[in-house]
Amino acid sequence: MISELRLTVDPDTERFEVVFRDGQGMTLFVDPDDPAKFIQKVSGKAPEFEVLSADGAIIRLPVDEPDPGKID
Repeated sequence: MISELRLTVDPDTERFEVVFRDGQGMTLFVDPDDPAKFIQKVSGKAPEFEVLSADGAIIRLPVDEPDPGKID
């Protein structure tokens, strides 16, 4: 089920990374003030990822290119 498991702790960031056998991955960026909470979660499989912030905002990457025929 799990192919790789990493824990990174350095002065700038703390993160927990999991790579599953099917190529899917998940990275949790930990809140330095409360290690039981996360600041951001990135999950998916290249080239498509989903970024979830602690406030619940979701961004899907890559961001779709603007439609050249659409007028804003």
